[in-house]
Amino acid sequence: MVEQSPPQPESSRRRIVLIGVVLMAVIAGVTAIGVFAGGGKFRHRPDDLDRPADTTDEEWEDIVAYRSMPEKDEIERLRVEFSLRGRQKKSPIIEPAAFDRLMELTRHPNLVVRCQSTFILGSFAFIAKREPYASDPAAVRQMTLVQTYLADCVSDPSPHIRGWAFRILGVQGDDRFIPQARDSLKSPIKAERDGAEAYLVALATRATAK
Repeated sequence: MVEQSPPQPESSRRRIVLIGVVLMAVIAGVTAIGVFAGGGKFRHRPDDLDRPADTTDEEWEDIVAYRSMPEKDEIERLRVEFSLRGRQKKSPIIEPAAFDRLMELTRHPNLVVRCQSTFILGSFAFIAKREPYASDPAAVRQMTLVQTYLADCVSDPSPHIRGWAFRILGVQGDDRFIPQARDSLKSPIKAERDGAEAYLVALATRATAK
């Protein structure tokens, strides 16, 4: 538990960074797919007895394969680096070489690798518009690329990535994808349905608050 210090001029910025740090800590022990699904049912386990019924053979093979892939350790290192830079308020919050690598991993053939890298980039999108990042050219460039990528994710072949993209875009108030979200409410995959619902609820909440 982190004690709250007396109000300071930078308290709001510290709160945003703290949110990012806590978010990284919460997801450190689960796969990104588990977060997308909302129920954590894709957690790494020593056996395959709890395989979800809505998981295709190809998806399950990717989940199992990820456990021993070198990319797993690499993504964890990138996640820790992102968290540390956020704590230290370094700008840009993702070092350029690490950012380029994350963007490269979003095109990886393994579903879990794509989900994990997308999750980190989506978490980055929560705070990248805040100071001190908003005034840094490198951070602004990264934010622009991430926004374009997340918009493309709405049409990603994976329903898990589509669901996560909807969640992030909803929090950001991007209302360009309402028709796609309504279609995704009919998806047979819970992760996508939940993400689409979260998107529409977030937009409705923002509209009500205005």
